[in-house]
Parts: sequence; structure tokens; C-alpha cells
Amino acid sequence: MPTYEFRCRKCRHEFSAKSSMKDKVNIVCPTCGGKELEELFGNYRFHVGGKATADKAMPPGCRECPASAPT
Repeated sequence: MPTYEFRCRKCRHEFSAKSSMKDKVNIVCPTCGGKELEELFGNYRFHVGGKATADKAMPPGCRECPASAPT
């Protein structure tokens, strides 16, 4: 089941929630009960070869930045 990241537009609380895509519309803020949520896409989680992996999304080209940075 996917994990989604949200920010409540009412109280600005950021939280994670596991939900099917179908039931994602029923998620509410655990702090204030707000239903107006902004989905955040900065973090993602996925499974590869049965192992859980987490990474942070980076702007295009940043994965090469350390290799191309001047020394």
C-alpha cells in the first residue's frame, strides 16, 4: 500500500498516510480533522527486488552534481 505525504491547508501540519489510491480522498488531518489537504511530492518510497528503499527527489541533474563539482 502506498504512503502519501500531505500538508493540511487549515493548520499546516505535515503528515504521512498509507492508503490505496481509491481511498486517498478519505484521508483527514490527524491534528485538526481538516479535509483540505495538499499532497507533497518531495519524498517517495518504492520497493525494488523486495527491499524497501527511500530517497528524496532532486532537481534534474543534481544526481551528477557531486561528480561534476570543482575540487
